[in-house]
Amino acid sequence: MLEKHGFTISLASIFLGIGIVGVWLLMDDPMAGKTANAIMVRSTGGFPIVYSADLKPGNILLKAGIRLFPSDRIFIDGQQYEPGQSIMPSDARTIQLIPASRVTIAQGNRTMTIASSAPTLGQALWEAGYRFSSTDRITPPLDTPLGGDIQVSIGSSRFITVEDGEKSFQIFTSAETVDQALAEAGFAITALDTTEPAGDQPLPSGQPIRVFRNVEFMEFQEKILTFEKEQIYKEELDQGENEIIQEGENGLEISRERVFLTNGEETDRRAQGSRILKEPVKQIANVGTKPVERSVDIGSQSLDYYRIEDVYVTSYSPCRQGYDHCSTGTASGTPLAKGVIAVTPSWYRIFAGTQIYIPGYGIGTVADTGGGIPGKYWIDLGYGEEDFINWHQTVTVYFLNPAPPNVPEVLP
Repeated sequence: MLEKHGFTISLASIFLGIGIVGVWLLMDDPMAGKTANAIMVRSTGGFPIVYSADLKPGNILLKAGIRLFPSDRIFIDGQQYEPGQSIMPSDARTIQLIPASRVTIAQGNRTMTIASSAPTLGQALWEAGYRFSSTDRITPPLDTPLGGDIQVSIGSSRFITVEDGEKSFQIFTSAETVDQALAEAGFAITALDTTEPAGDQPLPSGQPIRVFRNVEFMEFQEKILTFEKEQIYKEELDQGENEIIQEGENGLEISRERVFLTNGEETDRRAQGSRILKEPVKQIANVGTKPVERSVDIGSQSLDYYRIEDVYVTSYSPCRQGYDHCSTGTASGTPLAKGVIAVTPSWYRIFAGTQIYIPGYGIGTVADTGGGIPGKYWIDLGYGEEDFINWHQTVTVYFLNPAPPNVPEVLP
């Protein structure tokens, strides 16, 4: 033991004092005369506790083995500090380090990268000097929390003309595709509607977006199926007499067509088949062929006839047939002269060789064919060149007995 000035000091007390000083030296910075502070560091690397009397956050973090990068944020007890900014001494501090994220921004044809430790993407872009309108498109959203590297796409708004049918509109959009722009502007596009450019294409430059309103529907058409007529010739019935033994009835057919309209105008029509709703019923009639004696007086003579018809009468001669030469030839071989009558081929097959009385002309024989006049009963009266008379009128003519077989009730 040692005694000095009335104090007794043991060796044990000396060694204890040396140990306390040694621990203090280990805890303290080389900064003489300053008290070490216990500092808890929060960062992505964990929660180390360091002891330091340094009052600059950057130096404290460096002692904790944490390297600072530009745009990193330092908060001490909730208050932001710069790395070289001095802090007030304290027994205990909590340093929070928010490392900066790398934000790569693509805008149009330009790409740039910024570093930010802002809490959200929107604040990071604001701090970097970006200002947006309500129609600008930012992906991901502005409220996205920052953390790690992030890719950002900015679509700036511009005016686009939209032609919807006959109407034209101006919209302000930052959409990337035609469909997105139309949807944002409130255009209702149905599954049948089309656009130019197509909906999945980028917005056109210097050209409008054209909207084509397409409609398709089924159109039904009714078609009357006219009944057929069947004639059964009966020799026991008088000529001109007929008996209907089965009434005819028209049928009905329904056809379908798919009609396509674009902006109100028809662009296509496609047959979709047809269906007969009602089959026509054939009319069957007995037609008499027994000649009936009727007579017409022509001066002192009486002529028996079996049929009369109103026909349109013309006249012709060997040199008046529309040829560049004269000819007396006829279908029957009889030389063309007065008394030769030309009829249509369908009449010729029925009446060839029979006689017809034409008031004002006399009796003629069906011996030649002609073209006729569509839609009219027609005969052409033959003449020679020396006795030709021009006919162009409707006349009631008499078909003289004997009648040919199977004359139809209605002439073709």
